[in-house]
Amino acid sequence: MRAGARHLRLMSVTPRLDLRESADLVDMAYDMLAQAGHALTDRGLAFKDVVRTWIYVRDIEHNYEFVNQARNRFFEEQHMARLPASTCVEGALAGAAAPVAMDLYAVAAKGDVCVQAIAPGSMGEASAYGSAFARGSRIVEPGRKTLYISGTASIDAQGAVVAVDDIKGQLDRTFENLRALLTGSGMDLCDVVSATAYLKRQDDFREFLKAASAHGLAIETPTAVVVADICRPEWLGEIEVCAVQAGPFLGKSD
Repeated sequence: MRAGARHLRLMSVTPRLDLRESADLVDMAYDMLAQAGHALTDRGLAFKDVVRTWIYVRDIEHNYEFVNQARNRFFEEQHMARLPASTCVEGALAGAAAPVAMDLYAVAAKGDVCVQAIAPGSMGEASAYGSAFARGSRIVEPGRKTLYISGTASIDAQGAVVAVDDIKGQLDRTFENLRALLTGSGMDLCDVVSATAYLKRQDDFREFLKAASAHGLAIETPTAVVVADICRPEWLGEIEVCAVQAGPFLGKSD
C-alpha cells in the first residue's frame, strides 16, 4: 500500500499446463492473460489496473503476431479503457516448457492516485498497427510522478522502421523517441531511474554505450543490457525506461 493505493507485482505467469500439448499459441497467450486476471481478482484488483507488462515468447519472429491476437481479444473482452505499457521480447522461463510467460505490475488507483496512458508522441499509437499496448503508463500520486515507457525502438509515427541495418541510426532514433515520450509528461532523460536495453547483437553493446552518453542518459543510471530478439527482423534493439519526478502532483488534476 502506498498513498492509499494497492500496488501488486505478478511474476512468471504462464498458461495452464494442460493446454501446452493441444492449444495453439494464440490460445495459450490468451490463457496466460486470463490466469493473470484471475490472480489479480483474487487479490482485489482487475486487469484494468495493470500498469505494465513484460511478455517473453519463444520464436518471437513467428509468434509475436499470435501474442497480439490474444491481447486484442482479451483486452476487448475486458473492455479496457486504458491499455498497459508493455515490452515483448524473445525468451523463456528457465526450466519451464511454456512457450509464453508474463510479468506484470498493477496499481489499484484510489483517492489522489491515478494511472494514465501517455500520449504516443512522435511514434504514433501502437494499437493503430496491431500492437495492443500503450506507449507508456504514468502513475500520479501526491509528491511523485512515475513514468513506465514501453519497449521503444527506431520507429516513425506511421509504424515504419527507421534506419534499417544501421545500429547508430536506430539508437539515435530510439533515444529521440524516448525523449519525446518523456517530454510529453514533463520529464527528460535526467529523470530516468532505470533502463533496460534489448540488443539483437552483442557486438552492438559499445554503440549503445556511446548513444546513451550522447543523448544524456547518465552513467549512474542503473541500466541492464540484454541480448534478445525482438518483434521485427529489421529492428536491432529496443529500450524501456522508468522515470520518476518529485513534486506537488495530484492525480485528479494532472
